Amino acid sequence: MIRLDKVSLTYHPGSEDEVHALTDVDLTIDRGEFVAVVGANGSGKSTLAQLFNALLLPTSGSVRVDGLLTSDPNALWEIRRRVGMVFQNPDNQLVATTVEEDVAFGPENLGIDPDEIGVRLDRALRAVGLEAFRHRPPHRLSGGQKQRVAIAGVLAMQPDVIVLDEPTAMLDPRGRRDVLATVRRLHREAGITVIYITHFMDEAAAADRVVVLDRGRVACDDVPGRVFRDRALLERAGLDEPPLVQLAGALRRRGVPVPADFAGPDLEELVEILCRLRSSA
Repeated sequence: MIRLDKVSLTYHPGSEDEVHALTDVDLTIDRGEFVAVVGANGSGKSTLAQLFNALLLPTSGSVRVDGLLTSDPNALWEIRRRVGMVFQNPDNQLVATTVEEDVAFGPENLGIDPDEIGVRLDRALRAVGLEAFRHRPPHRLSGGQKQRVAIAGVLAMQPDVIVLDEPTAMLDPRGRRDVLATVRRLHREAGITVIYITHFMDEAAAADRVVVLDRGRVACDDVPGRVFRDRALLERAGLDEPPLVQLAGALRRRGVPVPADFAGPDLEELVEILCRLRSSA
């Protein structure tokens, strides 16, 4: 679906301000996957996110979306149709005076038939749980609701992939939970390929794979359980274990046989494990 081969990206090459944001990155995202990308500040996460739909082009190497080169200007429109972006600040993506007008904005610019736009609008609002808010002004919504409107706007364009660049960084805990729950449901029920950039390790635990970036390089690409068990890796990359993984480790040290591969992300899952252990004791 998406393939990066030996991708490097340098900002301000040849100047005193030269910054090597990414170096020799090889990465493949298959259709239907939920991949989280984590790393400390300055690790290259947002730069990587913007490569997926040609907002940035690599200094060297290649990025392909379904075989289409992002460096090919003739493929740009199709690549951006297939790969939708949701950014950290939803206010940067909200452009209309009502929720439904905002969600319809993208399809209208694609020249979609008005009847089809209505169908897409209803489907997108239902997918993010905002049907009752369609006539509300976006500026009167909470941060989490605004971010869900931004997601709906991308969904209405029917992309194959959604890239979310730290979508909960500006939200309170409730907003974070709402947005992550929406993304997980879209992946599970609609089969949308998700690339989720985050610095919250508990959110990364919801993914099928976790890609760890460290100073512009891929330090690890594995399932959450193995990534989070590698304390040396996390320390080198400037990351912490997710809170539930820390709790599970503390329980094991107290003699509670919580499985070593437990990675969350749900507290309910840990509670179920503990209940089963208690009933079998």
